[in-house]
Amino acid sequence: MHPPNFSYRHLYELRIINYLNMNKKEVKDLLLKYQSGQCTEKEGAIVENWLFYENKTDFNLSDQELKQNLIDLDFRMGLNHNVKKHNFIRTFAAAAAIFLVVCTGLYFYTSAPAKNDIKGNTLSVTKDIGPGGNFATLTLSDGKSIDLNTGRDRVLVQNNGLSIVNTKNSQLIYTANNVLDLSKINHTKNNFSTNLLKTPRGGQYQVTLSDGTKVWLNSASSLKFPAQFIGEERLVQLTGEAYFEVAKNPAMPFKVTVNSTTVKVLGTHFNISAYGDLSSTKTTLLEGSIQLSNGKANKVLKPNQQGVIDNAGSIKITDIDPEQAVAWKNGYFSFKRTSLPEIMQQISRWYNIEVIFHGKVSNEQDLFGKIKRNSNLSKTLELLEFSGVRFKVKDRQVIVTPKKQ
Repeated sequence: MHPPNFSYRHLYELRIINYLNMNKKEVKDLLLKYQSGQCTEKEGAIVENWLFYENKTDFNLSDQELKQNLIDLDFRMGLNHNVKKHNFIRTFAAAAAIFLVVCTGLYFYTSAPAKNDIKGNTLSVTKDIGPGGNFATLTLSDGKSIDLNTGRDRVLVQNNGLSIVNTKNSQLIYTANNVLDLSKINHTKNNFSTNLLKTPRGGQYQVTLSDGTKVWLNSASSLKFPAQFIGEERLVQLTGEAYFEVAKNPAMPFKVTVNSTTVKVLGTHFNISAYGDLSSTKTTLLEGSIQLSNGKANKVLKPNQQGVIDNAGSIKITDIDPEQAVAWKNGYFSFKRTSLPEIMQQISRWYNIEVIFHGKVSNEQDLFGKIKRNSNLSKTLELLEFSGVRFKVKDRQVIVTPKKQ
């Protein structure tokens, strides 16, 4: 039991003290330096690391707020209040494998500050690889394929009340200027014919559909949709991963089919990840309500929930922090209890590389952190080397091997 005057703010300070081998005064001085903008890059990285895992934006939290955050942290990291120091250090070191310092760039921190010099890394790169970008192709119903990577505003289609514009900001915009006359449906085929938007490995793109729905398409993904919606529902088909902000229209429900699953919504924000090299389909809800159906089960998601459908067709609903699921849309890789092989799957798609594992590489889900997606491959791999592996890059092939202990 803690003494009566012991606060959870003190417990946080003690955790930092244990982790950094700092005394209480040094911790307070460090926090004051950070708040006043006087930290060195290394000191800033230490504080940002703590802020990232505690989801802090400042230090002015009540003891009750700190207590709840501590409970959440313990749940995420598998800690408890009476954990011994050496166990905490080991667990935190694994969890602190990667993180982002927003103001000063990318930094890496482990439980041994003296070993944080990047010069000690063993990364081998013959030629660096840049990050992915806004690349996609649009295939119209007549089979015409259009490269959207033009860097300028361009009208692709303008007829029968429908316009398709590709902007210099890499957005594809569909606009329906009038309502279809269903009695003339055979004469307006181009208005409701199916289009296909496809991103390559190393590509991403954004499209606004004719109903106002916005879709962000991740790399190696495709979206099949009608140029203009008619009938009783709005139906699109997805492969890969996409984030949706669906325009509300209760009279015409919006549905996404992916693999053998149908996601039904009225108006909501959600992310679907359904790559072929993954063992499950994950649908994460940020706002609104959606229903998952696959012929075997029906489940309704609430905000901050994720539905996971495995190969057997079972649906599992869990409460999660949705930030990780949509980090790619916001320009980051985000990891929370993620294994290195899972991380490398994301990196291989974004940088359009082949990843080969040699030797026994840990598959434990123990990595936490954020990395900007606009970094070159070498910088990303430099950070990941602190998780206990080394990388060798040749052409577009990355070989991953465990470091010798």
